[in-house]
Formats: sequence, structure tokens, C-alpha cells
Amino acid sequence: MMKCLQAETGAGIVFFPDGEICVENVKEFSEKVLLEAGNSSSVTIDLHDVRFIDSAGVGAILSLMRNFEERGARFFVRRLNPLLKISLANFLKIECGF
Repeated sequence: MMKCLQAETGAGIVFFPDGEICVENVKEFSEKVLLEAGNSSSVTIDLHDVRFIDSAGVGAILSLMRNFEERGARFFVRRLNPLLKISLANFLKIECGF
């Protein structure tokens, strides 16, 4: 089971997953975010404590982003460690400026 804390802020809800977001736990992670965020106007995924993310994890984050944006909510991903930035850049074929 994946540990994923959450906190309500004045601007919405923030999720703090810990460890890995991978094929083994991606369904649990996505369901938790969708259920707990409900109709929040702003959803943030804080990846500070995520040490690894695979293609299933990246796909889940992109799917969550689309889902919340279709509802009119703002969606953010923040505090990626440098290795995670490189992994995401490789998956998404984007350039990381650091």
C-alpha cells in the first residue's frame, strides 16, 4: 500500500505521495486523488518524497491532469527531485532547464 497524505489549503487540496508511483500502486494512487479531491478547484501533487516514477505513474499524473482540467480545476505538480525531473523529461520528451 502506498502512503499518500493530503492537506486542504485555502487554494485547494495538496497530495503528498511517498516512495514510488509505479504500475503496482498507480490505480490506488489515482483513485485516492480522484476520490479525495472531489470538486476542489485546485489540485496539487507534491512529489518531494517520490523517489521513483515509471511510465504508468507518468500516465496516471497526465490522466489526473486531464480529468481535473476538464472539470475546470487547476492542476499542479511541484517539488520534483532532480532525478525525477530527468525521468519525467525523458517520458514527456521535454527539456529541463536546471
